[in-house]
Amino acid sequence: MEGRRNRGAHDVPRTLDIRTEGIAGGSMIRLDGDEIAEVGPRSAHIADLPYAVYADREEIRSPSLVKVRPKPEDPEYVAVETEDGSRYALTPSGAANLLGYVGEDAYAAGNPESARRAFEPLAEELGVDVETAAEMVLDASIGKILPVIEDIVEEYDLDTNLLELVGGGGGSAALVPYLSGTTDYEARLARNHETISTIGVGLAMVRDVIERNVMDPGEDEIQQLRREAIDSVVGMGANQETVEAKVEFDGSRNLLRAEAEGSTELQTRDLSQGAVDESELRETAASSLDADAVTIDRVASTDGLSVFQAEETSSKFFGLVTNSTNRTAVVDESGVIKLKLNDASVYKATGEILDRVVGKVLDEESVFSNASAKLPNLYVCHGHQLLDVSGVSSREQIHSLVDVEFGELPDSEQLVIIAEKP
Repeated sequence: MEGRRNRGAHDVPRTLDIRTEGIAGGSMIRLDGDEIAEVGPRSAHIADLPYAVYADREEIRSPSLVKVRPKPEDPEYVAVETEDGSRYALTPSGAANLLGYVGEDAYAAGNPESARRAFEPLAEELGVDVETAAEMVLDASIGKILPVIEDIVEEYDLDTNLLELVGGGGGSAALVPYLSGTTDYEARLARNHETISTIGVGLAMVRDVIERNVMDPGEDEIQQLRREAIDSVVGMGANQETVEAKVEFDGSRNLLRAEAEGSTELQTRDLSQGAVDESELRETAASSLDADAVTIDRVASTDGLSVFQAEETSSKFFGLVTNSTNRTAVVDESGVIKLKLNDASVYKATGEILDRVVGKVLDEESVFSNASAKLPNLYVCHGHQLLDVSGVSSREQIHSLVDVEFGELPDSEQLVIIAEKP
């Protein structure tokens, strides 16, 4: 059996999947004739220019378009120069404020009228009105973000119906609302988004992946690899109580893979102080399920997790045939969505009967055809923990992982099993 630690794409450590693109609220604009060539990567800060959108209206007098090089070796970007010789940067933040996408209380909120005055010479250069010029800037901006999102969706086989984009950072209010308003993606700004950075998020979570090439792994091999992944993230600073591990086996490549993830002590302390009430949990779940809070049901819960479902009914053949499906969300006590699924069933169990209930779930939710069976994707909730056994390929392996994780629980301990249709 050959072992190796997965370093992910491009031979970099695979912790949280962080990708960087040169676009933000303060990115500057480059032109190619009467077209937007690119927005970014240079920013107003690098060019040492103030944002036009944050200037007083009276400061933007008789603006004219000028070209600047933030660094001597850079291509030319555009800015505006006012009648007193002052120069200001044109940015996505200005475009978003001009078009009304930035709320008055947002960190990125500025002076829409200043932005409008500053964008007038750009609009004239492009041969369009001011609103269209601002839209062209924002289209070019999110045009750099969308391919990254699409790559991640494809790479991780994500269901876009269950996907929610969350913006963080001071400039997120300039880009995320426009992205949400002009695409099919659900998106929102994170709470305290102005103080969040991707590096801070990365430091708050620890993840590691270990892979081994093995033929038909047995119970001992699965448990050993899972334990190695857990020990790895704990060694990197994750709080043991927050660690969740997933094991999956790819029979076509004889590849056994264990992935563990946990919160650092700093994040754990922060989350422990942030429990929300029932109504906020319901609102969060409803938003993630694209449903009204009054129409969703809290179908099960543990000490730290709540399971909500929303039913969706569709009809065909002029309403003669109706079909009902559901969407399921698991929300932790701080209001964080831990899991979203389409068409899943929820079962309750105790420590005493857990193994029997798992067997029942596999019997009822598997899809049988000829001599084969497709197993459902199983998730087990206990306390604050969500055990993902969706990547395991046999009933025996599922029973083994569940027993390893929960075999020592008291008979009366409450658990919830969620089965997603295969």
